[in-house]
Amino acid sequence: SFNSTNGIRMFNKDLGSASDISQALGGVGCVAIRKNVIAKGNSTTVRIHRDSGSGFQFEQDIVTAASTDSIDEKRRSIAIGPNLIAIGLATFDNSVGAVEIWKFDGNTWVFSELIQPPIADTANGETQFGMSVDFYGDRLAVGAPRYAQDSATGNFFGAVYLYQLVGDTFVLEHTLLADPTTLPSELGFSVAQSQNLIVAGAPAGGRFYSWSWNGTSWENDPEVVGSSGLGYAIDTDGENLVVSNLIGAGSVSLYHRNGIAWDFQGTFGFSGGDDGYGSGVALLGDSVIVGHYRDYTYTGNN
Repeated sequence: SFNSTNGIRMFNKDLGSASDISQALGGVGCVAIRKNVIAKGNSTTVRIHRDSGSGFQFEQDIVTAASTDSIDEKRRSIAIGPNLIAIGLATFDNSVGAVEIWKFDGNTWVFSELIQPPIADTANGETQFGMSVDFYGDRLAVGAPRYAQDSATGNFFGAVYLYQLVGDTFVLEHTLLADPTTLPSELGFSVAQSQNLIVAGAPAGGRFYSWSWNGTSWENDPEVVGSSGLGYAIDTDGENLVVSNLIGAGSVSLYHRNGIAWDFQGTFGFSGGDDGYGSGVALLGDSVIVGHYRDYTYTGNN
């Protein structure tokens, strides 16, 4: 099973043999997969494997430039774009957070820039910017679940930031928020996107949100409210959506797009293992991939 704590992204079925992938993924804390590249993270290092036609082989270790201390694996995420890697460091700078961008120059991965949230958005002292990250082409989505604290309850509303690559720099274009009348629910704990759609989980409120591009701006779709914990991990292909809930043993729910709404399709879980089912989710064609970071079914393998 995948030992993932913050999401799995898979974009191509041609990933090599099971043994190749197992070797490349062994001992991971968080993982991203795109075509023939795998990036897996532990502590302050992200290890890159590439399949050049004979199976996945080690390519390079990235030591996160912004971090000098060990990062809690549940507070970091990875996404792979076109010759790009985004590493979310939600606990950086006392949990204000940051995202590192690395670019592949044809031979090696080179540090490009450090993205931090707007100073005006860090008034409460922490945003956990980078808790989740995802690419769609040159567009980068970053989740910040502790954006804006509710004075009445002490809970956080959360936000999703959208950046566009302009030249060699990512430029902030949009900040997506939940409907202001909703309860603070840590929006942005998870995030995923397709061409004209952004989705984000808010597990503190047991819900997820989506935004549709109308040609000029992003519009809020109706929120989807489930049981407490829904929204821990999320993925979409624009038509279907998979979202997890880590409360208890964990579960995964499926939804189908119907206009601007989401129709519930069903929920499935796992018996015989420990909790953590749904720590990461991904859609791969007609398949759903589920991370289970505390599955002790296989001796010696979490």
